[in-house]
Amino acid sequence: MKLETTALAPRIASIFICILIHLQPLDAQGIYTHGQLEMHRYPTSIKGPVSKKLYVYLPADYHRNDIAYPVVYFLHGAKGNERSWIEKGKILEIIDSLTLCREITECIYVFPNTNKYYHDYDYISLNPKGSIESFMNLNGSAEYSFINDVMTYVDNNFRTLPSMKYRAIAGLSLGGLQALYISANSISSFGYIGLFSPIIYPPLNTGKYSAIYKDIENKLVRQSALSPSLYLVMIGEDDPFYRSAYLYSELLRSLNIRHNFIRTPGAHTWENWSDYSIIFLKSLWKENLQTSATKVDCRASSMD
Repeated sequence: MKLETTALAPRIASIFICILIHLQPLDAQGIYTHGQLEMHRYPTSIKGPVSKKLYVYLPADYHRNDIAYPVVYFLHGAKGNERSWIEKGKILEIIDSLTLCREITECIYVFPNTNKYYHDYDYISLNPKGSIESFMNLNGSAEYSFINDVMTYVDNNFRTLPSMKYRAIAGLSLGGLQALYISANSISSFGYIGLFSPIIYPPLNTGKYSAIYKDIENKLVRQSALSPSLYLVMIGEDDPFYRSAYLYSELLRSLNIRHNFIRTPGAHTWENWSDYSIIFLKSLWKENLQTSATKVDCRASSMD
């Protein structure tokens, strides 16, 4: 497998030019949106809170048609929650701009809370989860809950296209680790996988859900046999996790697993992760791209 690197990363500021932001409505939290942002609670099957929050970003006409849509899941990192991609990553503005400029197809976007909480009070009180606590809490339960709770809730409550051909997952940092192991343990679920500055290996491998993290090489080989359309690893050359991400790419190469490894300038920052989301979104299901009659000037937003 050829290792791909690049010294260029698109700058997020340039993509805002074609969003025509002054024409977009504000949601209840004061965020500009073209589509419809909804908060839902999904029931959990693991020890901890009875339910947890996720945000779903729907196409503008979702409730006025009967179309089924592809689904993209974005996972937050340590110290994050279900609103991190929305508030810090400016993901809704990115989605709106790329959609209006016809560079991506309309999808359902899901932003779940994948933190480990011990009980309802711990969750309801919004007890912040620090980096060390989040890292040490990795025990496979979040990945298990995502596969069994989050995906089930989304497919049962929204008009999704429930196949790996139309389902994507991406995560940053600790969320990148979760995306790696979720997709490797549910190999027929995701045709598009994005790991942004990922942590590769969890610190602990014991407990009820520890099988999630075990036998990863064989799981990756079985996943590759289903030929996912995209397996993308992106990281900044100054990122503290660069070395482990590079070695992970080398592992994939040694296993003859098709993937793309992209090195960019920068470190472990939201600037990079927002840029990576643009690259990832523009790489999804090109053969199914829908066009729109909306006319906008997209010349300044080109990322190619």
